[in-house]
Amino acid sequence: MFYLASGIFNTSLVPSLQANNVYSFLIFLVTTVAMVVQIISFRYAGPYTEKKSPVKAVVGGLVLRSLGYGFLGLSLYVISGVLFLAPVLILYPFAAGFAYPVYYTASNTMVFNTLRGGR
Repeated sequence: MFYLASGIFNTSLVPSLQANNVYSFLIFLVTTVAMVVQIISFRYAGPYTEKKSPVKAVVGGLVLRSLGYGFLGLSLYVISGVLFLAPVLILYPFAAGFAYPVYYTASNTMVFNTLRGGR
């Protein structure tokens, strides 16, 4: 469900930006900023997950991601036009760039911790 919801939301982000008359270069900038934040966040997600229990890190990542995407969705109804770019540049890198690496690292740690040796 997590990846299905992410796919639906992330796929609809670009058309929503285009519908708000955001230039293609700025749309590219949004995705680039999110990817850079994600790359940096993956560097720190492992140590963060080790400090907390993986379950708490998964829940924290899901809550942060849900809040980021939720507020991003709400902002579409409040802000229109090119001004919609401002919350996107803040909330999308937060949800896709920061919260996702925390969730991904912790959830995979949980999966691999449940496997027995040799499997």
